[in-house]
Amino acid sequence: VKDMIVNPAGTNGQRYLLTTIAFNVTTEETLKELEKKEMAIRDMLNSILTSKSMDQLIDVVQREKLRQEITAGVQALITSGTLSSVYFSKYIIQ
Repeated sequence: VKDMIVNPAGTNGQRYLLTTIAFNVTTEETLKELEKKEMAIRDMLNSILTSKSMDQLIDVVQREKLRQEITAGVQALITSGTLSSVYFSKYIIQ
């Protein structure tokens, strides 16, 4: 999911997170399903990311919890295969 820009919770639009998120999946079928459900995945990611405070987004320990929450959210949206990893290939907080 390329270049998502969200305003973290409690920032009143003054701060933002720009991120690109990649997924490692178990099958080609799962990849195709992710592509078909991109809008639903972006919406779910938007909900998760905007619910986090700046402190939560900056903290490296919290980032692992964020990966787990994203994994659970995406896994709930797909019916084939599994999601084995979540990667932040871009993670810029301004």
